[in-house]
Amino acid sequence: MKWFLLLVFVALIVSGILNKEKLPFWNKEKPRNNTPGNISQEENEDELNKDKPNLIKNSEPDQVDPIEEKYPIPDFKPIEELVGNWKKIPASAFPRQVTLKAKAKYVFAGGAGSSTAPAGGKTFAISLSGDKLVITPNKQSNVRGTISINDTNYKEILGDEY
Repeated sequence: MKWFLLLVFVALIVSGILNKEKLPFWNKEKPRNNTPGNISQEENEDELNKDKPNLIKNSEPDQVDPIEEKYPIPDFKPIEELVGNWKKIPASAFPRQVTLKAKAKYVFAGGAGSSTAPAGGKTFAISLSGDKLVITPNKQSNVRGTISINDTNYKEILGDEY
């Protein structure tokens, strides 16, 4: 218990030393006589406005930031232009997990059967075939399906990432 109290005491001392500019009794400035009769109104206003930012605007014209001048923000093309109005989506945009807005049909490899995924379900878009997304339940699955790109949130996902 003695060690704990000693540790707490030392921690308080160290904390006080590290924050001495915030503690008035650690400052070495001589205290001012702050009685109401000894402070002029100007001193009082100076004291109140000491921590406020200077709100006076320069009459000089706005100067261009040298960093902004050296590295201007580029003009980004709309994403529709980059992906050829959603007809030429690059392979780097796949696979992406998407949410279905309409039900989708998966066909098992070799046409052995099919399955349906409900609207609101999660699936992976792995490529684009014509104007339809090729989807699969997970990235490694051999089950494939197609769905219109408008029946998923794929456009929103790529738009957000762009």
